[in-house]
Amino acid sequence: MKKHLPLALFLITRIFAIFFMSAILTDTLYYSTLAQKMFAGAVPYIDFPFEYPPFAIFPIYLPGVISTESYRLWFMCLAFIFDFTIFWEIKKQGKELLLYVVLSSFLLPFALERLDIFMVLPIILAILAYQRKEYTKGAIYSTLGGWLKLIPFITYIGLWKDKNFTRTLTKIIILNLVILTIFSISFYSNMFDFLKYHLNRPFQVESVMASLIFGASKIFSIPFSIVNSFGSQNILFNYNEVILKLFSILLFISFAYLLIFYYKNKCRINLFDMTTTLLLALMVFSKVLSDQYFLWPLALIFLGHSITQMKITDKMILGFIYLSTSLIFINYRDFIAGRGPWQILLFLKNLGLIFIAWRSFQLLKAQTLTHANSQNS
Repeated sequence: MKKHLPLALFLITRIFAIFFMSAILTDTLYYSTLAQKMFAGAVPYIDFPFEYPPFAIFPIYLPGVISTESYRLWFMCLAFIFDFTIFWEIKKQGKELLLYVVLSSFLLPFALERLDIFMVLPIILAILAYQRKEYTKGAIYSTLGGWLKLIPFITYIGLWKDKNFTRTLTKIIILNLVILTIFSISFYSNMFDFLKYHLNRPFQVESVMASLIFGASKIFSIPFSIVNSFGSQNILFNYNEVILKLFSILLFISFAYLLIFYYKNKCRINLFDMTTTLLLALMVFSKVLSDQYFLWPLALIFLGHSITQMKITDKMILGFIYLSTSLIFINYRDFIAGRGPWQILLFLKNLGLIFIAWRSFQLLKAQTLTHANSQNS
């Protein structure tokens, strides 16, 4: 019975989410509107703004082919296929499966109603292929995921272990050029408008910077305002532009440092753990930190070595982060209005995120030391 408990809990929670959970701030209404525009003959990027890379068209379009009236249901069913495949990959690893199911279930008020679940699977498949030294296959997964949402392009770092790096890289450059040419012909120069859209966004209210403002405003008189723009609630405060540039610089420095660290120690570091650390760094310094972003590193944590090295305190903080993400999402209107404890909870949650990002890097360093000690012995 205990052996089958994670699977049973996974299926029960997903069935409940798909068939019985009411929509809360769902994105499927927006996706359905985009799909209906495409059914009417409108072309993304040209006839209407489309804020995602071109491959995102497919998971948005397909549920509407089955039914426009039940679009949310079919979108969630399609998302469930990806969700279950991710679960199965973790099950094959046999690492803390029940904890993964619990943490991922906290995100069910929105997880199956966002595009991000479709992005996580290519990341996992890419890393698994790199670990099997199937570098061309891994790079194809990285490419397909990257054209759905840019984040999977990070996993190209797996190619650094390839002895035929130059040849594989040439193949991938050609593949990207072919995809780019096809979509450029289809959508003309408008295809990259989604990049301009995201580059112009201010600090989202869930971001680490915003939570610091919320926390500080409880102690000091720091004026700020919340505005609705770019499809989300965003925070404006004094020196907003300066802090935006500072966070961009910090993100660049952290990524550069981590990539150099990985390049020097690539034979000693698990790629799942490295990708997890990069994603956590991105989340800490990003000006946008939507709830669904917490889907990105979760499965990777359980597929890498870090989960077996985490202390009970680390796991408790991880649990707090995912539970508070769900609670803030469910009480989002009170959070925006400043009612209840939700802004303080966000502050504590993002402090936890910073801690977990730091711990993730510490565990990476521990892998290099373990490898060095084993060689010396």
